[in-house]
Amino acid sequence: MASVNLFSLWFLLQIAISRLQFVKTEKTKMEQKKELEEQDKVRLMKEKDHRFAHVLIETFADDVVESSSNNEKYLNEKFKSFCK
Repeated sequence: MASVNLFSLWFLLQIAISRLQFVKTEKTKMEQKKELEEQDKVRLMKEKDHRFAHVLIETFADDVVESSSNNEKYLNEKFKSFCK
């Protein structure tokens, strides 16, 4: 009778160990998934910032070109008489 109880305890212990290993594996998977999601979030934020900066630079460059062109036209009109 004692050997049956000992076997039952051993069997239950094996089940408990198996479940513990499963839970540990699942926890590791969840932590890895969370880390990948965080890395993706950071990457997406950097891409968004990069696109915003690119648009801002293009807009600024267009404004500078337009402003330069307008200034040149203005100066040509204003000082046309001096250039003759």
